Amino acid sequence: MRCFYCNKHEAVKSYERVRKGVAKREYYCLSCYEKLFLCHKQSENEEFLSVCPYCERTVAQFEASKLVGCPYCYKTMQGSILPIVVKMQGGDCGHRGKLPPISEENEVLLERERFVTEEEKDAFRAEIAAAERFTRQKGEMETLVAYLDRRDPARAEEYREKLERMNRTGAVEEEIVW
Repeated sequence: MRCFYCNKHEAVKSYERVRKGVAKREYYCLSCYEKLFLCHKQSENEEFLSVCPYCERTVAQFEASKLVGCPYCYKTMQGSILPIVVKMQGGDCGHRGKLPPISEENEVLLERERFVTEEEKDAFRAEIAAAERFTRQKGEMETLVAYLDRRDPARAEEYREKLERMNRTGAVEEEIVW
């Protein structure tokens, strides 16, 4: 079988394109395959494509726009895309997420403390937020028990037991949302 691109040499590599949900297999000679699809080799076994077989986005297009075409681009062109993504996101520190909200008094307490790393500060902040959440939920559970005492004593007893378990364990058993 001849190469799909140059139509001169014998095809030794195959490439599957997916367009509109239909897969089509194309065959290329080694030189055309490397020229068209391989951006570089990281080792003997790892070869990364320079074009996505699903959306046909190329590494050059990604470098120009900083946008991938589909989720498969990350895997098929990872050797070229991932270093750029890490650089764009400001290093290899990973996602730390949003910080939980805490009260103003505890925010002042947090600022007075001295921490060696940001992770220690975030862990302390999370502990404060968990304690505040427990206190808030305990107060809401007590309000609910007082309300249900007048309306539905059976349900009040059920929530009173939950409140007692919360006090024993120190953990929120059920979120009360008004």
